[in-house]
Amino acid sequence: MKRFSYLLNRLAVLVWFCQAMTHAQVVAPTKAASANDRISLQFPNTPIREILEVYQQLTGKRIIRDPKIEQATVSIETSGEMSKADAIIFMEKSLLLAGYAVVPSGENMVKVLAYEAGRKPSSEGVPLFLRAEDLPLTDQVVSFILPLNHLKSEEAAQAFLKIVPIHAYGDITPVPNARALAITENSNTIRAMIEMAKRLDVAPSE
Repeated sequence: MKRFSYLLNRLAVLVWFCQAMTHAQVVAPTKAASANDRISLQFPNTPIREILEVYQQLTGKRIIRDPKIEQATVSIETSGEMSKADAIIFMEKSLLLAGYAVVPSGENMVKVLAYEAGRKPSSEGVPLFLRAEDLPLTDQVVSFILPLNHLKSEEAAQAFLKIVPIHAYGDITPVPNARALAITENSNTIRAMIEMAKRLDVAPSE
């Protein structure tokens, strides 16, 4: 009888180990984690709700979830360890590539939107920036007002879309009265558009 109980206990431990390895999360998911902690992310084909729980623990921010993401699975894996800050950025970029945008919503909250299912970040109150130097250094999805000096806003929008195609979550809206473009995209793409405007938005040669 003791032998049988011993085997049952060993079997229970083995089952627990297999389940843990199925969705391994080699991270330091604690609110007390410091900036110096080294973190490895291993989420092979993992329910997105589990990934967001770790994201919430790392950032300390509350998450408002798009109902359309509840049954989704995502793979996020790193080949080595990284800092806490880099791990957060890596998770945000990986989610964005998988079809889910992390959008700030107040100081201590974010929204996670399934933009490929029709939830555009531009309709969810993403942060608005008026100066290029204030844009985030990450791939955060934001809105930016790009002023124009010579190009008409409609012509500029068409030219930009041909040269720098926007992502599924992005949007470019001409603002004719203000001679400007309202752009919603990730920060790095917006920077590329700003550089392009410096070369295209010039006075016509005589």
